[in-house]
Amino acid sequence: MAEESTWQQFLRQPQSVWLRKALFQVHLWSGIGIGIYVVLISISGSILVFRNELFEFFTAKPIVVEATGPRLSEEALRNRAVQAYPGYDVAQYFENEKTP
Repeated sequence: MAEESTWQQFLRQPQSVWLRKALFQVHLWSGIGIGIYVVLISISGSILVFRNELFEFFTAKPIVVEATGPRLSEEALRNRAVQAYPGYDVAQYFENEKTP
């Protein structure tokens, strides 16, 4: 029995030809690589589009309280804030310019 040519083997049983197997591997891995690239570009683009909303969502909201009683000095106010909210630090202090 004479040995079959590659073309005849491809026509009769294409899945066993080494060239087809090699092309399948190239197609598979390039497809996976391009797919990962497209996903990363999509995610980074979405982050850029929604950056303001994401910034607002992940930024801690300030604690605002209504003023009552006599006006305190900055140091006394910081001490009261630490007592009222244990575990928190006073990050900023603003004076209301409207209050005398």
